[in-house]
Parts: sequence; C-alpha cells; structure tokens
Amino acid sequence: MINKVNIDVQIYVEKLMSGINQMGMIETIAEEWEIRDQDQFKDLLVENLTLQASMNFEENGDPILGEKQFEDLIVRSATEYTVEEMVEDGILIKGLDKDGVENSYRINPEIELDGEEDDNE
Repeated sequence: MINKVNIDVQIYVEKLMSGINQMGMIETIAEEWEIRDQDQFKDLLVENLTLQASMNFEENGDPILGEKQFEDLIVRSATEYTVEEMVEDGILIKGLDKDGVENSYRINPEIELDGEEDDNE
C-alpha cells in the first residue's frame, strides 16, 4: 500500500487474521472456492481487510469491521483470487477499460470451456 497503515488498524487486522487462522477459515474457504494457493489468498484477504479497516478508522475512528463488511470482504477476496487465477490459466484476458483506469476482463476466445459448446449443430 502507498500510505503507511495506522498502528491500530495493523493490530486489529493481525488479531483478526489470528482468529481466522485458529478457526481454520482459510482452509474452509479454500475448499469451498477451490483455491489452490492459500498463501496468495491469505495475502489478498489481508490487503482487503486492511483497506476496509483503514477506511473505517478514517470515517469512525475505529477499525472494527461489521459482520456484513467482513462477509463481503471474504467473498470479494475469493472472487478476486478466482478471477486472477482464471487470467493466469488463460481463461480470461485482462486489460484496461477504454479510459485506461480500471481493469477489464473478457473470455479468451481461443479457450473452449467444458460443457459450454453449442450442441445445436
């Protein structure tokens, strides 16, 4: 991250990740979402948790995530990991939008997805 992370945010995220690890959530999420690299997923989750906790701290003076925020971050992190994995596997092609600001994704036309072929021939 560009900005230095507030110490309260850093401590909160470290304690949160400790609890997540103790509960075995990473393994459960990895199994449910078919995540191959748990360390990479964990790094992405920490990044997303830190970002949201930092925004909470700036807005409210408290980094604590609400239950909905936490659940949304789990799904967002798993989704981001899955999309990046699909790019690495060549299923998706990653580029920039027409303004050159945000990532855009499209299905690689050279890839045939299992069960996705047109059977009306």
